[in-house]
Amino acid sequence: MFLILKKTNSYQFLRALVYANLLHAFLSFEVVFADQFQYQYRSARYLGRGDTGIASSSGVDAMFYNPAGIAQGAGQFKELYIVSPQVEGSEDLRSLYNKKEEGNSQALDYVLENKNKPYYLAAQNASAIVFKKLAVGVMQRASASAEVIEDPSTGMPYVNVKANFWNGGYITMAHDMLDEHFLIGVTGKFIEKKDYGLSLNAIQIDSQRQNNTLAQDFKDSERKGDALGADFGAMFIFDKATETQVGVVFRNLGMDYKWVIPANGVAPDSDPQQLDLGATTSFGTKKGRVKLFADYRDVTNIQNEHYTKHTHLGMEYNLENIFAVMAGLNQGYLTYGVALNVKIVSLEAGSYTEEMGDRPGQTPDARYFARVSLGWLL
Repeated sequence: MFLILKKTNSYQFLRALVYANLLHAFLSFEVVFADQFQYQYRSARYLGRGDTGIASSSGVDAMFYNPAGIAQGAGQFKELYIVSPQVEGSEDLRSLYNKKEEGNSQALDYVLENKNKPYYLAAQNASAIVFKKLAVGVMQRASASAEVIEDPSTGMPYVNVKANFWNGGYITMAHDMLDEHFLIGVTGKFIEKKDYGLSLNAIQIDSQRQNNTLAQDFKDSERKGDALGADFGAMFIFDKATETQVGVVFRNLGMDYKWVIPANGVAPDSDPQQLDLGATTSFGTKKGRVKLFADYRDVTNIQNEHYTKHTHLGMEYNLENIFAVMAGLNQGYLTYGVALNVKIVSLEAGSYTEEMGDRPGQTPDARYFARVSLGWLL
């Protein structure tokens, strides 16, 4: 049932969630979305520890972080995710919502008084079955962000609009060699993507609001396409007892979207093809272990960003694989989280900060996240 790629209930839920909460909460008082880096998938567990997982990913998360990870461990059946809804949202959304409850004018005043403050909301769901060396699943993700900017030449505020939807099918295959010290894997993926965007100043927004065309213009900006591609990954395990290992992933190979765009429109950038590296080790007992992680994304700097935005560090204390606490650094900012796993239900929640500007300290966006997973879990 989870192999249906289009028009699934979870996909419709994500679309409804984003349209209902983002378009109503933002467009109704002139706030819309800025163009920021887009993630096809993010693991709540990994976000709590600095968004690290390239050298240690397992189960469903390995399909998206490092496909070689599903070749680890004993036993043939690994994990079943029936549903795993996840949400992420900016801390400032709460203040914005409170102002919205007082009226649109209060919300607008709040936004205009806090220019260059980012707002972000994302919803995601993955359903998959994972065996040792083989996994199949689907994933849906929707994300949007907002920022009001002041034109330095006129002093007039203007906004950029950006929202994205992914709907994808995935198959992962992996193999182990050298007495399970060297693992390789590949995730093949077919993704349908929809991209929306507008750029308007305050006068244009006011005119479109009076004509009641703002939301429709946003929807009319749709650019959609699909692509077939792959992620290739490998892990080398130096020491199994301490779980000391390194990982490497070549991501988004062949992801050349065939875009359908509006008249006079421009096709959006394709998902970047990049090289990611990671390392991990651990210490402790079988009952409780401390794990340390370090990832460096986009080694060749295809995205042309400051080196700190590529850097992810984390740690996790895991108690009998039932309870875990996480902490880390994502792009130089503190992250934290907790996780509870009772085999058929997993709960994960925490906070992280994403840098929306060019370098740390420019435009930090503090966010909260939560995921509930149902199935048979690692």
